[in-house]
Amino acid sequence: MDSTRSSLEKSSSYFSPSERLCAVLKGIIETVIFNFLGCFNFHRLPPKPHYSFNDLDRIASTTLFSVNEVEALLDLFKKLSSSIVDDGLLHREELRLALLRTPASKNLFLDRIFDLFDEKKNGAVDFEEFAHALNIFHPRASLEDKIDCPANVKCHYSGI
Repeated sequence: MDSTRSSLEKSSSYFSPSERLCAVLKGIIETVIFNFLGCFNFHRLPPKPHYSFNDLDRIASTTLFSVNEVEALLDLFKKLSSSIVDDGLLHREELRLALLRTPASKNLFLDRIFDLFDEKKNGAVDFEEFAHALNIFHPRASLEDKIDCPANVKCHYSGI
């Protein structure tokens, strides 16, 4: 009985010092890697907005654009807004990239244009803001509105 007990203790008991060191290092490395990878999960982008026909119709009814033109603007907006960050919003750098072919340079004119587009003043332009800002360039927009809008930096859509 004693011989069986001592053979069980020997077979199931201790690791060698190198095996113990390896187990400790493995645990530390796994912890570091999982914590590092976990950092990336905290910065998930919000889901991109999806626009139904009713949404496009509503935007068309508040602008001079037809529903077909609003659909074409949505396609353009999707291309522009996914050039750097694919989050369904147009950021200043993406507009700069589209107009100046570089996301890095500063441009006072472009910053003013972006400020005109950013009606909510949250640093990003959603599709409705984009459509409303481009409304002033529609061929049916009145000449008075076209003249007045650039002079007013706070040119928000107000039924133009």
